[in-house]
Amino acid sequence: MSPLKNIYLIVLCIFLSQKSWAAKTRYKSEGEVSFEAKTFKDDKNPETDDQKIGLSSKLTAKFKKGRFRGKTTLTAKAEEAKAGESFLFLEESFVMYKKSPWLVKFGFQVFNWSATEVFHPSDIINARSIGGDGIEEKRGELTFLVQRKVGNGRLNILLMPRFEDPKFPDKFYFSGTGLSIKEALWWEEENRVSFDNYGLQGGAFLTQSLGPVDIILYGIKKRDRTNGILYRSQDSGDLHPLFFPVTHYGGTLQWVLGTWNIKAEYDKRKFEGDFTNSYTLEGVNYQKLSWLYGQSIGVETLSEYDILALGLEKSFFWSSGPETTVILEAQSILSATKEERADLSIFQRDVLIGIRHALNDVMGTEFFLSFLTDVERDREHLVSFQYSRRLSNNWKIKLGAKYIDAPLKGTVPQGLEYSHEKNELNMKLTRFF
Repeated sequence: MSPLKNIYLIVLCIFLSQKSWAAKTRYKSEGEVSFEAKTFKDDKNPETDDQKIGLSSKLTAKFKKGRFRGKTTLTAKAEEAKAGESFLFLEESFVMYKKSPWLVKFGFQVFNWSATEVFHPSDIINARSIGGDGIEEKRGELTFLVQRKVGNGRLNILLMPRFEDPKFPDKFYFSGTGLSIKEALWWEEENRVSFDNYGLQGGAFLTQSLGPVDIILYGIKKRDRTNGILYRSQDSGDLHPLFFPVTHYGGTLQWVLGTWNIKAEYDKRKFEGDFTNSYTLEGVNYQKLSWLYGQSIGVETLSEYDILALGLEKSFFWSSGPETTVILEAQSILSATKEERADLSIFQRDVLIGIRHALNDVMGTEFFLSFLTDVERDREHLVSFQYSRRLSNNWKIKLGAKYIDAPLKGTVPQGLEYSHEKNELNMKLTRFF
């Protein structure tokens, strides 16, 4: 953990240990430990892992005293893998004071703004810990939040003084070669970057519930953590993602009409930066990997673009108790060419059809099957299946499978092509306590 996080936790512990505070304070703790196993299609590369086993855990502590609330969650993962995908980080830790119509909240916070099932263009705040299998864990962003009730919702003002680094796999495999990804670089001004991850970020968002309609509207200026460009240190050979300032405008909508649910997300992104081929920091030159374009390098030539996701769900209720939901979703990057879209996102212009079937039994048995395809690029498909069920009050199991078909069409992979034939079977067994 960073020194700032350590100081924050020490101050929090001293605060909570005071006798005057501890009296009549209610505490609660909970957690989970999961065993995970995965097997992938053999890629004939001895440097990568075709089978993985690991343990992950979440530990949460909460308190309540009068108008004060608090919560801390630690997330950890240890995996038997050559890429060394293990981590421990502070997912959330905050103190909150609430007195109607006001709420003040300070600490490392996680924001969940998304409305759609798979495509999440408006889920923009938090950095992630991203595993080699694509699973993402949100990392809490140090945030000072002031909230006030407005109409049938709340107006929120955010100040965020620290840029939380994303956590990538220790090695990034390209053409069978493992390359190490190190700490992030941050663009400061023309021809200048730094490793300093402190600076002003902030904005506002408004939530409203208007009968069957729920909306979120926001405007946020921050350091981006998803559209970075990889630069290689000419000194060590390591890779460093470089991130740029970005302004977001957008919102989400959910509209329930009986058994129908209409969903939408929109995000407009405006980037700042000179996107040069190289930068020099403390005597070390960092060279852009122009041959490594995957998923997000389009900001180099397209500093402003829009993402729109739409969803439609229809639920069917059966007399015996089960519920079936048919899901149709689509996402597209607007104001961009086909090649720019492919460089900006895996889901540049995609459609998903899914079916969720819940038995609504005491064990919460659920099945989910989905098929995703790119309607603009030839032969890019992803099929996913997941089964989940509680085994008891304390145990839960998830079983899944994934099939990806996205063969290379040019000389450099784009979007889903990086994951071509990365087919997998997976199991997750969780114990809650």
